[in-house]
Amino acid sequence: MVMKKTASLGSDPSEDPHLDLMRAVRLCHPGWDALRRITFSSAPNLTPPWQKWRADVFLAALRPQLEAAHLASVTADWRGVVACDQALDGVLSGESATASRVAGAALMGEYDAPAAERLWTRYRSLIAAGTTPGHLGIALAVRAAAFHFPPAVLISAYVFLEARGGLPRLGMAAWMEMVEQCLPGDGPAISPQIKVA
Repeated sequence: MVMKKTASLGSDPSEDPHLDLMRAVRLCHPGWDALRRITFSSAPNLTPPWQKWRADVFLAALRPQLEAAHLASVTADWRGVVACDQALDGVLSGESATASRVAGAALMGEYDAPAAERLWTRYRSLIAAGTTPGHLGIALAVRAAAFHFPPAVLISAYVFLEARGGLPRLGMAAWMEMVEQCLPGDGPAISPQIKVA
């Protein structure tokens, strides 16, 4: 199911500004629409409500490990993927850590790896054996690399999933705004493959 803005219904789907991001989200997490809160919960007294999460959790802990796990996945370094997973386990705590582990293990356990994806299969086995925590961000990095998405697309898709889980009632416009605003200002907000309205 492709989510579209109301204004774009009936128009050419290739003109939908959310299409590329949604394609990446669906491939990286086929069950994205059932995902609940992971590490982000709205701070109602802040504008935007993700401001604190962006600084304290996303930029400080999640993004560096997602990027490192993506690189490790692209280079078939399963030990590097596990190191990122364990590093995340060391910085996330409480409900966020539990939610991330449960969501990541479910993602890796519920969907089969493509036949040629040995790293995906190994990571899945390590999670099932309890050898590595299986955080959602790391599972997403493994899948994004398998589908040949660049790191910027992985990061955008991950933030989108956090927005969807943390702001379920606000809808697509708010989720896309969070994606755009959570990415650092040191370069393009989103890779050329991703378009944000």
